[in-house]
Amino acid sequence: MAIEEKKIILPGGNTCPGCTGPIIHRLIYNTLGKNVIQFGGGGCGGGSPRDVPSYSLHHSGVASGATGIVKALEAQGRTDITVVAMAGDGAASNTSFGKLSAAAL
Repeated sequence: MAIEEKKIILPGGNTCPGCTGPIIHRLIYNTLGKNVIQFGGGGCGGGSPRDVPSYSLHHSGVASGATGIVKALEAQGRTDITVVAMAGDGAASNTSFGKLSAAAL
């Protein structure tokens, strides 16, 4: 009898019709596995139900929130967890480019 592996991306969701977010989420989690903490904006970033720790923030705080968690994990010596930030146009370019640039440093 084969043991079925538990899926990370769960069925359903609240994304807009035609949104590619769920496909991107599935590709990311199939590649990275379950040892992930995901941040996203309240709209696009939180649209796909998943079985990993996920935080939906105001779109202007996605890069800052993810950076804070990365620094906290580094301080604890936790190199086994990947932090992923899912950002749409507002969180990546429109109103938050400065925070995104700071996160890259």
